[in-house]
Amino acid sequence: RLKDNIRLLGVTLREFTALTGGGHALGKMHEERSGFKGQWTPDPRHLSNAFFRVLLREDWEEFEVPAAPTGGPGGLEEAKEPVLQFKAKGKNLFMLPADLLFRTDPELA
Repeated sequence: RLKDNIRLLGVTLREFTALTGGGHALGKMHEERSGFKGQWTPDPRHLSNAFFRVLLREDWEEFEVPAAPTGGPGGLEEAKEPVLQFKAKGKNLFMLPADLLFRTDPELA
């Protein structure tokens, strides 16, 4: 399904991979907007290939983010059920479930 959405954007899988890596190297997840929390890289202030280095080098464990209000079109929506993401063992680095596809899917790697 992700690949279908990528094609709708009018970019190739390779272009999408590059855009995701750059975008995730910068900044962090905002729990109040997405339900996910944490940052992808140790230094989210610099554009680099750190997202891919972290993704490939770390061991990932399931991590459940407790239900929190998220931003919706009209402001904060009611709390949803907990969301699943992944946390690097022993570190405060996080990945979304879709991010792990870059490790396993040869078309995205």
